Amino acid sequence: MRVKLSRIRLRGLALFVVVAGIVAAAAVFAAREAGLGGGAVAEGERLVLTLTPEADYCVTKRAEEAWGYGSGGVRQSAGWAAAATAALQWNVTGGSPPYELEIDGQSADAAGEALRGASGRATVPCADTSVSWRWGTYIEEGVRYYDSDPQLDSGWHTIEAEVKDANGKKATATVRIYVLLSVDFGDDHLLRRGETYRVDGWLITAPDDYDVEQGGIAERECPTNLPAGERCEREYGFILAGVDAGVRLYESDYAEASRWHYRAAGADDSQGNAIEEALNDFSDSVGQPPKSNRGD
Repeated sequence: MRVKLSRIRLRGLALFVVVAGIVAAAAVFAAREAGLGGGAVAEGERLVLTLTPEADYCVTKRAEEAWGYGSGGVRQSAGWAAAATAALQWNVTGGSPPYELEIDGQSADAAGEALRGASGRATVPCADTSVSWRWGTYIEEGVRYYDSDPQLDSGWHTIEAEVKDANGKKATATVRIYVLLSVDFGDDHLLRRGETYRVDGWLITAPDDYDVEQGGIAERECPTNLPAGERCEREYGFILAGVDAGVRLYESDYAEASRWHYRAAGADDSQGNAIEEALNDFSDSVGQPPKSNRGD
């Protein structure tokens, strides 16, 4: 039995938005030491736009539908609210001021103030910006309400920006941040291959060649006098999608408790070895940050 006793936890989260009708919270945390993200610069002749994200990760729950009451007390949907936002700073040099900006499809902030000037700060959604949205208000704070579920999931998210100067010259820049979905075990969310998730507070990454499904929970009846060196606690099952193989992880620290791998009839050793390696990678990923920006 392979046991990993790592107690590395996801730290440095900054909780910064709560929206109506949901308990999900989003956070961002810096991970410059992992060599991820960073600023991006693009030039349009003499005009230069620089974007610098304030964090490399955007940690979020799934979007949830917010509800309110219309005329006559009729319950109605206010739209889908996703707390995930990313803060970034911009800087413009060259060209001819004043400058006007559009960042990730928006040219104004929640208060309706235009994004303009040689430098400034903006927050942009970490959700799929192809889903139409509108500004709303909750407890005097601007909230983005999406017309449909933006289907938040882990993965790299590209933020695009454009600046235009007084003479109409333009420059563009892009940056990439990692959207890190936080889920609870038991919600049956599929962990997509190669992507990192926060499951019950633990970072864990699905192997490159297999999606990972959530399995069952094993409740253990523990003896009163547990032998030294043995563990007995609730275990969570994770299954490699498409094959009869998986691992069970201890609830307290997500260390591997056990694994199973039933080979299909006629399967060769190379296939079996690949599955074992995938299980190793999954267990060993507990507490590890997302992989570096692959540019895909």
